[in-house]
Amino acid sequence: LLLAACQKTSPAATPQIIRVQYTLATRPWLADIQTCALELPGLVIQVEQRSGISLDPWSAYMVLRLGAPLQLSLPAYALGEEEIRIVAQPGNNVPDLTAEQAAGLFSGRIQNWKEVGGMDLPVQIWAFSDGEDIQQDFNAAILDGQTVSTLARQAQSPEEMSMGIAQDPTAVGILPGRSQNSTLRQIQVSGVNSLIFPVLAITREEPQGALRDLLACLQR
Repeated sequence: LLLAACQKTSPAATPQIIRVQYTLATRPWLADIQTCALELPGLVIQVEQRSGISLDPWSAYMVLRLGAPLQLSLPAYALGEEEIRIVAQPGNNVPDLTAEQAAGLFSGRIQNWKEVGGMDLPVQIWAFSDGEDIQQDFNAAILDGQTVSTLARQAQSPEEMSMGIAQDPTAVGILPGRSQNSTLRQIQVSGVNSLIFPVLAITREEPQGALRDLLACLQR
């Protein structure tokens, strides 16, 4: 007992805190980050959701976004890819769309599903905020950079988007592939180069130490 009382205990290591900002489209990657954090002793992850336009690498160690911003001068690392999917109710019998038809739907020029081979019902568009990276990427690919119709209903999350479309046979919207569930149907689009975008981790400087280890784990 005397020997045990005289033994010195090592001080606990100070945890390394890494602040991560993410967008609603990249939320599924948080599970991968937490898994990697468990493999790296002493690493603590603090997360904060922001819109694509409000991401700030200078107030976080790393930001996650879908697709590259227009001006990217900071280090960026691809963690994977995500598909932006046009979704509707399974009962919506519209066939695959051309890029021009998809643009017509989301711009508001096409206002009835029968104009694209579907039911004789009005079209109800769902969209995310123009500040969200997923909406910016979709607008650039489908609408040539323009915004969706002002009559679109705005969802604050993929869950709200999914619920709104699932409850309305006239609705159409977009979701990240990893957020789509079996209650919705994907409408394919032809004539578009790609609706698949990289998931990027952007850092304020070249990563070192724990941040470098975390990125290496995420890219495995």
